[in-house]
Amino acid sequence: MKENDKNTDLNIDGFDFAGLADELAKEVNQEMEEGPKDPIEKSAKEEKKADEFVLNMDGMFDEDGEEIEDDDEFEEISEDDDIEEYDYSDEYEDFDITDSGEKKKLPKWLKVSIIVFCITFIIMLPVLYFGGRFLGIFTDFSNQKEQEEEFDYVESAAPDAVVIDQDEIDWSNAIKGSARYNENVVNILLLGEDGQSDQDYRGNSDTMIIFTINKEKKTVKMTSIMRDLYVRIPEHSDNKINAAYCTGGVDLIKRTIEENFKVSIDYTIVVQFDTYKAVIDALGGVDVEINEEEAEYINMKCESSGSNLSAGKVHLDGRQCLWFSRIRKIDSDIYGCDDFGRTARQRTVLTQIFNRYKDLNYLEIAKLANSVLDYVQTDLDPSTLVKCAALVMSYKVDNLDTLRIPMDNCFEFASVYFESINMYLEVIMLDKYTEENVDALHMFIYGDINY
Repeated sequence: MKENDKNTDLNIDGFDFAGLADELAKEVNQEMEEGPKDPIEKSAKEEKKADEFVLNMDGMFDEDGEEIEDDDEFEEISEDDDIEEYDYSDEYEDFDITDSGEKKKLPKWLKVSIIVFCITFIIMLPVLYFGGRFLGIFTDFSNQKEQEEEFDYVESAAPDAVVIDQDEIDWSNAIKGSARYNENVVNILLLGEDGQSDQDYRGNSDTMIIFTINKEKKTVKMTSIMRDLYVRIPEHSDNKINAAYCTGGVDLIKRTIEENFKVSIDYTIVVQFDTYKAVIDALGGVDVEINEEEAEYINMKCESSGSNLSAGKVHLDGRQCLWFSRIRKIDSDIYGCDDFGRTARQRTVLTQIFNRYKDLNYLEIAKLANSVLDYVQTDLDPSTLVKCAALVMSYKVDNLDTLRIPMDNCFEFASVYFESINMYLEVIMLDKYTEENVDALHMFIYGDINY
């Protein structure tokens, strides 16, 4: 199975392809000339365009957007109609005008063919438009170079951790078999790289979130994987899972997730931490709850930009949101502590963004996507991105369901001891809880545990 072979056909009631596609190029180009506007603003004119269902063209589709099967819905052309005067031997030269100047009716098959061609062309307009925009960000991750393996060693074991010798780790609880494939499920891996977009060296993937679109169940879900999980990395040394991306790039982190959790990854989006700020700013920032200690930390990190946050519900810009998303050593009643709190904050940011924009119409979503394309790398082709965005918006999801791996009370803190260098690696072990975590992940993503 190749990830890009996945079927992402659309079945969306009321998706205004014909009306919105033509407007897309005009309005986005106009916006690029006039300067960016607030993507959340709605005009009565845009709402009307987005809500209209214009695919009901010449009787081809009913009001629900379904193709009409009954021939009675099409115009009947009998032998008594003017069409009998039509001379097919002329190879359609001047077919639309008779000698008397009267218009003739087209054959039914030709009329349908023309309409289908027009609809297909209109549907492709946004894809053609975004195709040019994607030239700068579309990435063939298979060409990423291998880097030397790195380990985040410490000199002593954590006081509350189980000490395990590296050579004595038992992987007998690991799940056997290949990654699960389901044509109705699209898994997009979001990676936040601990690095800068202008550096040659690839950093760790300190954010790993699987964004899942289930077309059969019409659900959208988000699973975060904690970076300190100790896992088997294919053809490399066992290590923390975030080291897989640093070592072998997107291909290796995908294979690592698939081997350890049996979940297939179809596409990947990578954001470096410096461009993360720009993405959040382009999306208008986020609103979150913070405590006094979190506010002081963010203000300290963003002192140069005049940050002056206080406890409570606050609005974060891109720079403030970056440091909020990286907090690890501050305990919070809302988010928790350590890396558990950090991943909870990251899920909160994405959930807030999703909730803010989930009710936009399709034209606004396309314009919004256009505003962030320059800040990410992805192997999603333009056509698939448009389809995925349309699917998500069509489901009218009220809340974004989230999961964290490992689950609560299904892991243990461990210090892996490397005798040859007398050093330790502080990790999170699944071990005897492996099956429980994998079962929960499959139930969450696929709705069953048939792996």
